[in-house]
Amino acid sequence: MGVPANKADDVWNAFLDFINQLRGNSFDRLSKHGFVRTKNKSLWRFELPRKFRGYMTQISDRNGWSVVFVGKHADYDKFSKKHGCR
Repeated sequence: MGVPANKADDVWNAFLDFINQLRGNSFDRLSKHGFVRTKNKSLWRFELPRKFRGYMTQISDRNGWSVVFVGKHADYDKFSKKHGCR
């Protein structure tokens, strides 16, 4: 996995750390990332450095997750409004 050109290194590294922490952990251990369920019951919100935020969803019938969105706060707000997350 390479670093996307439009993402800062510290945000990308924090994202990878977050994904690694997800493996085998319970949700309460992930509270430092703001990992909470949204109003849209299929999405969970998480926070990264410098006001980057993201959403992920649990893959149906599997023990896995898929990242749906990662972006800056303004883009996060647009995504939230469009998908009924708040």
